[in-house]
Amino acid sequence: MNEINELFNDFDTNTLCVSDFNIVVRGTRVDNIVKTDSGSIQIWAGNPLTDKNAEELVLSPLEKKDVFDQIIDNM
Repeated sequence: MNEINELFNDFDTNTLCVSDFNIVVRGTRVDNIVKTDSGSIQIWAGNPLTDKNAEELVLSPLEKKDVFDQIIDNM
């Protein structure tokens, strides 16, 4: 998880677009990961800042780890 936090710091943003990585969980593509003001990381289909139809993906810890690993591998 530290590596994901480093990405937010490296890019100086709280929203990272990962659509191009084609990460799919339970048939849904992961488009954005968002670091909230409280420091938690949310995984989204769509962009929660610009897309009124975006949906947060509620994943198990194992699914979340897999998504984070794929993001790190693609960065």
